[in-house]
Amino acid sequence: MLSPVVALHHASSIGPGLLALALVGCFDDPPSVMESDDASGTGTSMGGTTAGPTTTPPASTTQVATTDDETGPTTTTGSGDTTTGPEDTGSTSETGPECDADDGLPDERCAPGTPFCVEGSCVPCSGGGDCGALDPNNPVCGADDICRPCEAHAECPDDAGCHLFEGTCLPADSVYYVDPDGMCGPGNATPMMPACSLMQAFDAIGPRTEATIRMTENVYLEGVGIGAGRVVAMIAEGQTTIFANDDQAAVINQGTLYLDTIDVQNFAVFGTGIESDGDLWLDESMVRNNETNLLSVSGRVVLRRSRVLDSPGIGMLLQGDQPVRLLNSIVANNGEGGSAGGIVTTGPAPLDILYSTIVENSGNSGGAIDCGPGSATVRNSIIASWVFADAIDCGGATSVTYSVVSDAQFDGDPTNVPLGDLAALNINVNYEIAAGSVATDVAQWQAGDPPTDIGGAPRPAMDGTPDDAGADRAD
Repeated sequence: MLSPVVALHHASSIGPGLLALALVGCFDDPPSVMESDDASGTGTSMGGTTAGPTTTPPASTTQVATTDDETGPTTTTGSGDTTTGPEDTGSTSETGPECDADDGLPDERCAPGTPFCVEGSCVPCSGGGDCGALDPNNPVCGADDICRPCEAHAECPDDAGCHLFEGTCLPADSVYYVDPDGMCGPGNATPMMPACSLMQAFDAIGPRTEATIRMTENVYLEGVGIGAGRVVAMIAEGQTTIFANDDQAAVINQGTLYLDTIDVQNFAVFGTGIESDGDLWLDESMVRNNETNLLSVSGRVVLRRSRVLDSPGIGMLLQGDQPVRLLNSIVANNGEGGSAGGIVTTGPAPLDILYSTIVENSGNSGGAIDCGPGSATVRNSIIASWVFADAIDCGGATSVTYSVVSDAQFDGDPTNVPLGDLAALNINVNYEIAAGSVATDVAQWQAGDPPTDIGGAPRPAMDGTPDDAGADRAD
């Protein structure tokens, strides 16, 4: 385990400014910045079309026009009409390019099914078309050559991240690099001269409202603050740690933060790992060893292939009314002495838990999940607490299916498997199940479910196929 040390401002000190970032003992309120008119941040314009090679028909010829859905070459024909006889009658036929836009861009002469021009031919997006140039809201070429929203950072060009809540790619000209151990130095945080710290990278971002920060694997003794209306994706190479030893390690002040492959820790006695009143999305990340690991005052929260671990208080404290979703994620070993628990909601935020493992959490009621007035939908998961009779306590409607659950109120659903002994899960220190676990083949994979587990092992990916419950498939 990496050893910690960091400091950070409280959310109230961040203010509604641009992007705020704190080093230990050094944190200024960021300047105020106007909202961007372009919510997508892409703004890619489609280039104009230039004329390609043409053939001038002889006098008194008739040009045959192609239809809108025709993809074949344009053909011109001509016939003499002033003389007769073989020597005076003829025809000419020439094949030219169908389009002449820059490679990969849309061309107005191409049919809807093949709207992109590549080397003079109209092609679908799989032929090298730029979906983002056609529609910034659908920047990725998907199945059946249909452009769709981005679903992962790796689907966006030029190291830019994906604005996952919207499905649009962040601007390709607003990507910044940090490498404290490399040839870092002053400048604009470029690949050739990366920033030496997160603070320096945020300084380089300046007034931009949307940005991506690419971080080398390292330990950053810095806290992060995201100001109102800002969208930032922080993507690390390898497991990277952000440490804090003050109130919060990361604060979202009505902005949007994406963390990818980042471990957030805070070793202050009463510290919070992440505090948000904006939108938060974690991919392959951890929040652990904080008094409260994750506090969401308002806004949406998504955990995908992520872990919330080892809090003496609450793993996830949710006070808002926006949806909270866990996919292939683990919430474990939170709460001490029955004082808190794994997931606690005090507002009406609905919980959607799919293929997740919530175990070994301690709380007065609902040690695994305490919904308060809210509701929960749980499927293909493992839900257990130290207080076996009270794993889930929700005031709103609660559905648990195809899961292993230590709560008798859900035993009536034949798709569930009751858990009376934690040892039957056969889980390791990482809360991953092994062969022989009672969770084997309890789940049922359905269309739209994750294609892999928390570690990247493939799931069945066939509708109705049995699968292992929880975040991890048995080895």
